[in-house]
Amino acid sequence: MPSDLLRRSRLAAGLGGLLLVFLACGEDSGDEDRTAPPAPRMRDLNCVETGAVLPETGVDADGSAGFGIRLEWDMAEEPADLNGFLVYRAPHPDSLFAELPLDPERFLEGRPDYYHFVDQDPVVRPTSFWGERFWYYVRAIDGDGNASAPSDTVTYRLWASPRVLESQVAVQDDTLHVAWQYEFVDYFALGFRGFRVLVADPAGTLVWSEDVLFNLEPQMSAAWPVTELGLAPGSYSLRIDTVIDRVAQVDSLLVEVPSNPNDCPLSGSESYWISFTF
Repeated sequence: MPSDLLRRSRLAAGLGGLLLVFLACGEDSGDEDRTAPPAPRMRDLNCVETGAVLPETGVDADGSAGFGIRLEWDMAEEPADLNGFLVYRAPHPDSLFAELPLDPERFLEGRPDYYHFVDQDPVVRPTSFWGERFWYYVRAIDGDGNASAPSDTVTYRLWASPRVLESQVAVQDDTLHVAWQYEFVDYFALGFRGFRVLVADPAGTLVWSEDVLFNLEPQMSAAWPVTELGLAPGSYSLRIDTVIDRVAQVDSLLVEVPSNPNDCPLSGSESYWISFTF
């Protein structure tokens, strides 16, 4: 056999041996998960109507702890080795998203039908009439540390929240009296329409709501005969939201947000829930 042909024959035999070794190693490591989990799905914003159970779904203001932006998501197919989620935030949809310093595994406590996170970072708290708009997305991670593709991106602007005290909500002479403070008053506030007063029963079901136009005064008040509310005597909770038009401001331009259903605002805020009885 010519020398060059002999060398080729030996090289082919060597490569074949390496291929067998590689395949054998692949079989031995077949239990290793090299597949990333599917991407999470952000839940749609759902404006509540009378008869709905609170809180609202999707991305929204969260007043349960004073202020915050609430995100909700689920997964079309949850992998068995799901090990948590990573949340990312940015001040603009085209800028670099930063991972928030969270414990990924804490999202899995209780294994709910959907997952949620409330961003209470002081950076999202309004320091004037309104705050900055922020964008978010979520990734799922598995037990091997593989991260999924990003979820769809959602956006929200948190406004200064109304401040209502327990002493400012009372039923007197068969009339519900409510007063609240709004520290930041701005004649030129973009999209600000006023406030929405919501009443829920002990089960958390919305039983009544009404919009109140703002009067550009730091102290607001309103009153309704109990007969107009249609409520039976008992215990209830009351919350006050800011009401914002369905627009987003991007690079000084006003744009509609088509993913925002039912004319829900993609900006706003919520007060604490205040209990009252009559």
